[in-house]
Amino acid sequence: MKKRQLIYWGSGLILLCVWFFAVFVPYQKNKTEIEANAIQAQSQLDDFNRIMVEIPAFLETSNELLETQFDIKSNLYAKDDILKLFDQLEIISKKQKLEVTEIKPSISELLQLNNLITSTEDPLFLNIGITLEGNYKGFGLFIKEIESMPYFRGINKCLITKTEENKNKLRLVLGFKALLGDLG
Repeated sequence: MKKRQLIYWGSGLILLCVWFFAVFVPYQKNKTEIEANAIQAQSQLDDFNRIMVEIPAFLETSNELLETQFDIKSNLYAKDDILKLFDQLEIISKKQKLEVTEIKPSISELLQLNNLITSTEDPLFLNIGITLEGNYKGFGLFIKEIESMPYFRGINKCLITKTEENKNKLRLVLGFKALLGDLG
């Protein structure tokens, strides 16, 4: 009888161990994974909800930054265009074998232009003065080329004199009105 009880108890213990390792441990492991996935999914949902709540504020801030950027660029575009214009004048003069000795916009016009940029959407004009040294043919070709440029709006001063340093060279003092904007 003791042997039989020992066999029953041993068989019960073995079945308990088999059940524990074959059924209970995988079930617990699966349950733990499901709980971890549920916690992770809940965390993602919370993040998503937080993001959805913050989107209107983000869009408003983004629009404000875009408006500020536009304002800043509108203040800078004329300055950038003036530098592009000067570079183009240098390129055209070098092509005609002319030497640029001076390029000057009026300081008072630049200051006035700086104030106008933020207050108007009308086209902006600037009087440019350029002094070149070279010959008649180069001057003629230079003027012909700048007259065909999209920014050119008319000559308001033209003076040709001999240079003091070199009597074989001529000096052209040219004043013209330029449209600021897209110089190409």
